Amino acid sequence: MKLLQLELKKINWKPYLGAACALLAFGLFIALLFCFLPESERGVDDAQFSGSWAALTLLVSCVSMFSYTILGAVLGSKVILDGYLGKKVLLLFSYPVGRRRMFASKAAVSFLFTAGSAFVSNTLSVLAAVFISRLGGGFPGEFLASDGSHLLICSLCISLLAACTSLIAVWFGFWKKSATTVIISALILTAPMTNFASAGMYGWVSLAGFAFIMGILYFIVYRSLSNKVSLMEVL
Repeated sequence: MKLLQLELKKINWKPYLGAACALLAFGLFIALLFCFLPESERGVDDAQFSGSWAALTLLVSCVSMFSYTILGAVLGSKVILDGYLGKKVLLLFSYPVGRRRMFASKAAVSFLFTAGSAFVSNTLSVLAAVFISRLGGGFPGEFLASDGSHLLICSLCISLLAACTSLIAVWFGFWKKSATTVIISALILTAPMTNFASAGMYGWVSLAGFAFIMGILYFIVYRSLSNKVSLMEVL
């Protein structure tokens, strides 16, 4: 716990919290866009989002997953990659703390922030859209308990996906020794998943399936990076 607190204090959280708030606003904008889009402006491709809170939730969730995966990749690059590939590694390895424990604290900070902010943002975006829609005459359908359950499931799935995918992207950054590679890898990894899920294929089940697969890959990558860090030489 002390290592986790130390990592939290070492990071300048203002830009990341600012980015998270901006992504929350963007998610709300996407939700309201489809809530209040005139019927005359809706095409055939948009019809599936015009009368179902579940479908709208899935769309907003895909946007949130993509956005927070990139944010998580940026944070992971800063917290993990910069620490082990830059000049700071000499100071880092001088601490009287096991390397695996130090890496675990860094990975935990990145995971918790990415997953937590994605979950909160996605949930608030949809709930705020529901509230505004009731006041301004958006979707005609009621937001039922089943819609609320669907929202929680989607938010949980995309939060896990964003956190897991961002660490996997960091692994590619270690491989190429490049922070840019982390961002590009995150884009490549998350784009097919968001496109597949947002197309309405299997609904939230597709998100759950992707979360399961990426969760397994997360533990594989985590162990790989932890082993790599423990065997690194101080040059």
